[in-house]
Amino acid sequence: GICSRAGGHEERGVVEGHAAQEGVWYEGLKQRVGWGRAGGQRLLVPEAVALGEVAVETLVAQREALASVGFELDQTGPDSLWVRAVPALLQRTPVAGLLKRWAGSGDANDDELHRIDDGAQSAQQRVLAEVACKAAIKANRRLTLPEMNALLRDIEGTELSGQCNHGRRTWVQIPRGTLDHWFLRGR
Repeated sequence: GICSRAGGHEERGVVEGHAAQEGVWYEGLKQRVGWGRAGGQRLLVPEAVALGEVAVETLVAQREALASVGFELDQTGPDSLWVRAVPALLQRTPVAGLLKRWAGSGDANDDELHRIDDGAQSAQQRVLAEVACKAAIKANRRLTLPEMNALLRDIEGTELSGQCNHGRRTWVQIPRGTLDHWFLRGR
């Protein structure tokens, strides 16, 4: 949780780890892309990915946006491509399924990645959002105390960290009196 002193009253809060880390990484990726420094991690052995023709066409059309966050893709045929580099945050993530979903050829019921509203966001923003979401803390993962503290410091140091790129709150502040009331303290 977050602990701060506001007007002499101690406040406590609850942090939603996935949303908080996703929001921090999304904002960091946006800055790095803006500075031209969001390079990818080159793969020692390029990964061959077989997709449908429509999926490959979609990814090739988004190649610039994908490259801006660290992906390096080369089309090798009408329905296949090589992945030569991935964003550093995803270096241990199998990217074939991720690319299929981005191209719209994945399982429509797959809830592993959040669906992004295409209307208001550019291709680059969608890619940044997906990278941040995929790389963020997963449900039921216990963080160590140093990891929790690092996340709290990252939240403090990141503008717009109050919500993730999907619009969910990353933390909520709870007055001490409310906690005392909930747990029947002081009676």
